[in-house]
Amino acid sequence: GTPTALRERLSELQAQRDALEQAGAALLIVGTGENFAGSDLAENAVVEGNEEILATYRLLRRTLGNADMRDADAAAAHIEFLIDKYGYVRARWLPSENARGWREWRLLREQIVLLAKETPMLPPPDDHVH
Repeated sequence: GTPTALRERLSELQAQRDALEQAGAALLIVGTGENFAGSDLAENAVVEGNEEILATYRLLRRTLGNADMRDADAAAAHIEFLIDKYGYVRARWLPSENARGWREWRLLREQIVLLAKETPMLPPPDDHVH
């Protein structure tokens, strides 16, 4: 997305942050420090290790309709994920696929509340250290 679109989205997230947190979400934004200059979202920003984090989550941009198995497509500039308390990615949003996306805040909060009530589907994987 454009810098203007990113600033607009950060403003939306900032306005919704308290309501999302009351629903049970923890808002984490991965990016570069300049994205958060002058924003109250700096406390929600993850900038250390951001390139590795971004590279990993960009792999999840793929869909059945756009598998992009050779990574030929340009990396998405903006992706949002809903990750449950067990670390499973439950939803992802690419603004290029759906401009309205997660702007239906009431529905998003309802889904967050439902996820918070779920019991574990599987036990967490064992730590594996070499």
